[in-house]
Amino acid sequence: MKKIFYFILVSLVGTAILTSCAKKADQPSAHDEFVASLTSADTTEVLNMCQEFFTKLSQGDKAGAIGMLSLSDSLGAVLPMTEEKSQQLTKQFSLFPVLDNHLISYTFGSAADNLMKFKVVFAKDEDGKEEAINFGLNPIRKDGKWYLTVRNAAGKVAL
Repeated sequence: MKKIFYFILVSLVGTAILTSCAKKADQPSAHDEFVASLTSADTTEVLNMCQEFFTKLSQGDKAGAIGMLSLSDSLGAVLPMTEEKSQQLTKQFSLFPVLDNHLISYTFGSAADNLMKFKVVFAKDEDGKEEAINFGLNPIRKDGKWYLTVRNAAGKVAL
């Protein structure tokens, strides 16, 4: 009788553990929920914003391009562009003018953590050899609107 009681007790505990694990696995993560909420219009909007940003830079309109940007912190808050960061970006785009750009990759992780990674060509020689750097933008969706941001934490701007 004791063996039957222990067998039933162990079976119930085992079933409870398996059931609780199965429920956790069925719940989608915040990442999965965010990605599922995106539409092709979201991707298109972000890519168009990035292209407008780089078009302004390639036309020499650094102020207009930087004016499109906001800052973001490690928590994903959208912050206004500071004068210091604006000057830093102006200097960066003066040292590395945008002659051309190519989208390398993009990932959407959450409303506040996304990455658009670009190869930015800043020089070409007579043979067509390109000198380039990588540059990343962090698009953030807040209240249904997309913002192009650069990360402000620890001075991270370029990737």
